[in-house]
Amino acid sequence: MKKHLLLLAVAASLLAVAPAALADRVPEYPIQDALNLAQKVLAERNEPNVYIESIVLTRSSVFSAKRHWFITWSRPLTAQTANTREVGLSISMDGRAARVVK
Repeated sequence: MKKHLLLLAVAASLLAVAPAALADRVPEYPIQDALNLAQKVLAERNEPNVYIESIVLTRSSVFSAKRHWFITWSRPLTAQTANTREVGLSISMDGRAARVVK
């Protein structure tokens, strides 16, 4: 029981400290580059009425120090896989982009 409480206390302290430590770091991949890449992807899709609705710098998971830009489109686009819609783009800090589908 004590071991579980200790693990819980350590996890809680990491959760409290990690976001503050990440907030001080400048993103490795600049926001302007992420926006330019997203605009290029939209231009290639030939969707003139779709625009970037939001861009957020987010962590890959609660315990991860890795971050990525998450960009959402103004409306879902038709995806390559049947019964799915592309809702945005995820751009890693090395500039690799992945389409986000639901």
